[in-house]
Amino acid sequence: MSEMLQTVPGSVISLCIQWSSARDMILKSDERTGLSAALSKLTHLEKLHINLNVSEPASVLDDALPYLTSLKELRCSGGSYSARIFLCLPPRLETLYMCYCSKESYLLIDPAALLHASAAVRRVTSGQLALQNFHYAMEGDLTIEGEFAEECQSAGIDFFGWSFYRDRLRPSTDGIGFPSLFDV
Repeated sequence: MSEMLQTVPGSVISLCIQWSSARDMILKSDERTGLSAALSKLTHLEKLHINLNVSEPASVLDDALPYLTSLKELRCSGGSYSARIFLCLPPRLETLYMCYCSKESYLLIDPAALLHASAAVRRVTSGQLALQNFHYAMEGDLTIEGEFAEECQSAGIDFFGWSFYRDRLRPSTDGIGFPSLFDV
């Protein structure tokens, strides 16, 4: 995949990567590094949708995002990032969508991810991040979600969590995950 991504012109402003991989697909370390490096060169990207349907974490976004300084919208699935993503979000990012699209990507999600997301809220409060909308379509602890929603509201971020999405999204064919969040 990284070889193909290297053929994308650096001037591209919108990119959707939908990888409907076979079950138990694993992105090897060199493939993950290559994908991160190829994404890092797309510095004019304003909109990125990335759905890596992998069975083991492949945190390609953690390394690529600091270079995507023009990025305003990011849609990503579980497994394409780690909890460190909230420290790596580019300063111009306005809208963030996070979801899981399959049973495999759901199993890769850190149940306490929203606790890490407070780093992004602090960056908004200090003027280091332009985040205005945060869509978190992942089932988790509703108490943590409620506390995080209050934190977002105080920082001027519109937060849409699991309590918002659970009845609104169309489930995947296996009944687990919500690929409709990636409908463009």
